[in-house]
Amino acid sequence: MKPVWIVAAALFLAVAPLKLCHAVGLELTPLVGYTFGGSFEESYSGTDLDLDEGVSLGAALDFPLGQGRQVELYYSRQPTELQANGALLSEEVLFDIDVHYIHIGGTYTWHDEGRVRPFVVGTLGVTHLDPEPSGLDSRTRFSLGLGGGARAFVTERFGLRFEGRGFVTLLDDDGGGTVIFSDPGGLSVAVSSDFFAQFVFNAGVFFRF
Repeated sequence: MKPVWIVAAALFLAVAPLKLCHAVGLELTPLVGYTFGGSFEESYSGTDLDLDEGVSLGAALDFPLGQGRQVELYYSRQPTELQANGALLSEEVLFDIDVHYIHIGGTYTWHDEGRVRPFVVGTLGVTHLDPEPSGLDSRTRFSLGLGGGARAFVTERFGLRFEGRGFVTLLDDDGGGTVIFSDPGGLSVAVSSDFFAQFVFNAGVFFRF
């Protein structure tokens, strides 16, 4: 089993008892997003490495706590490319890569009445970087997220959700460069960045049970 699915299962089991305590009001939201950002600096040549912007898919699962508060499980996946941008390289695609966010956190809705209800959200979790070439190792790093949006209720159990989120992923640079991808043959990609940031705008349809 890949590490990304192990982490996802662990997060689910951590909050599963909340479903038993608050069966009414569980909220599921499939999400379609547009993700952009994500830049590194390659350690040896100083070349800028960028994650290409594009469409992402995900979902949010929210468990009610009362008084406008929810515990949230969040997952998204962006299939993208790692590109090199330097003096001699102009947007050369190095390889395909999937960026997964697996987070747990909470939302707060300060106006829990009416058709349109704004909220803020904060989460913690991991970013799983999974390069498409089978020989390259994947990497999982700690990350945090912060955002906000609004729910537009069509009925009390169905409506639209719009939101924006920012994610910061820590790379743990020790001053000598952090290897984020490598293969058994000795090929490696090392970066001198301490972190990278991405931003996503999501839209979805939520269902309350």
